[in-house]
Amino acid sequence: AASLKIEGRMKQKEYAAGVTGIYRKYLDLIEADGFRRVNYHVSEEDRRRLNELFSRGGSCTGYYQSYHGKNMIDFYGSKKTGEISVSIEELKEKISGKLTLAAEEPVTLSLRCRETAVTMQGDAPEPASGRPVTKEDVLSKLSRLGGTVFEWENLDIEIEDGLFLPMKELNELRRNAVAELYNAVAAGYGRSDRKPRHSLENADAYKTPETEKTPATESHPKTENLQETEKPAPTEKTPSAEPHPSQRMNLSASCEDEKTAELLLNEEDLCRLYIPLRIFDHVLARKKELEAAGRYAGKTAPSLFIALPMISRRAPEDLIEVLQDALHKGASGFLVRDPEMLFTLCAAGLSGCTVCDASIYTWNDEASAFLKGLGILQNTVPLELNEGEIRHRDNAESEMLVYGYLPLMISSQCVRSNCSGGKSGMSCTGCRDRALLADRLGNRFPVQCECTPWKGEDTEKNTACYNIIYNSLPFGLPDESRKVSDCGIRSVRLSFTVEKPEEALRTFREYRGIYLYGKAPEQAGKVTKGHFKRGAL
Repeated sequence: AASLKIEGRMKQKEYAAGVTGIYRKYLDLIEADGFRRVNYHVSEEDRRRLNELFSRGGSCTGYYQSYHGKNMIDFYGSKKTGEISVSIEELKEKISGKLTLAAEEPVTLSLRCRETAVTMQGDAPEPASGRPVTKEDVLSKLSRLGGTVFEWENLDIEIEDGLFLPMKELNELRRNAVAELYNAVAAGYGRSDRKPRHSLENADAYKTPETEKTPATESHPKTENLQETEKPAPTEKTPSAEPHPSQRMNLSASCEDEKTAELLLNEEDLCRLYIPLRIFDHVLARKKELEAAGRYAGKTAPSLFIALPMISRRAPEDLIEVLQDALHKGASGFLVRDPEMLFTLCAAGLSGCTVCDASIYTWNDEASAFLKGLGILQNTVPLELNEGEIRHRDNAESEMLVYGYLPLMISSQCVRSNCSGGKSGMSCTGCRDRALLADRLGNRFPVQCECTPWKGEDTEKNTACYNIIYNSLPFGLPDESRKVSDCGIRSVRLSFTVEKPEEALRTFREYRGIYLYGKAPEQAGKVTKGHFKRGAL
């Protein structure tokens, strides 16, 4: 092995420090001159320290003999950390900065850490009609470095008198500049002595003759009805101005049920509709009915893409034949959510009609280039990136989710069976039931039981099923259409999962007006902006 990974998610910092220290001790021992395997052993004191730092009750067979069940879950939050203490010295990197606020000029914030410097700009201030912005106002917003690794050494503020700038603009400028500085500093610490095993250089290993014939820049024949995605020159637009058709974004949607799909097929400006395999035949038949009735006369009908399961476990042996048959029937391609299915489709020569979902991470341009080297049609912007990080990314061949209930967890565990079960009548039925989880604050989280993730037919229980736990609030960017466009995004997607069909239709029409026609948001419902403003750090 070239590296070891220590899972520290949702653990205390003492856990990460203590466990890393012990593993470092034994790795150094192994690499020391004169090391002999026969003399190697782990002291009982170190074993005790590891169990005291965090323990679920000692070693177990885990997923080796089973992959779900109540015995694998802690329902009561029992204590897992012992009495051992770990001393941690938290170090902060000192930074200097300068903010300039001048009339008719973009507000500018420059940051420096050691030899690394970045500069970010925001909107130009306006003449103050009331109380102008002061140095004290700016200082109160910029001084908040919070849980970042930075602390101020000095900050210069230059402000012309009589100007106004919303405080939220200053907060946003600070967040973006700090994120940009962190990325720039961290880039200098990357390992360069080894090339990644799956670098762009060996992307050919996953190609087949079929994929090699289709350049990554060409569209699959089934998807030529998408609007042009060439990047227009930046223009000033007002909320009431309708964009020129060549400048409009491509608008896609995904849904999970037939009724919602039927409603969306009737809507204008829908370029692409992602649907699960279980309803494909029905939705395709409905689309053909609409085409025969002249619904799309003079316009382009939406393409149908099959959204494959989020966990590719126990796939049918004839899956590729089923998918190829779907293409012959009229499907335009596939949406993949995990690497296993991605490389399965690549090996079958289907990469040219494959869209990678946000779970196939392309956090940087190298990852995007790797997928492009495989011949992938399109990738999806990771949901964990903030605005500044998305701006830094090449988005020319990306789709971005701007609405939808986001999965908080995807698990092979059956929530209904584990939490209810037995006499309550809430055990798994194998019929795509839905449940709700409530936290201590009363927030309710929808749980979708995907009991038949492949063909939609009744299958043996507990073979390929999994559960999706969604957030209690939908993610949405109704106020950020201008910023999304400024990031170079030309394709956006709406994801409908737990909404009722009529609610999905209203949301589609509102976001269509916002992103395609520059209309003002209606603020109809409460949404979360997810990581768009804060990022993953």
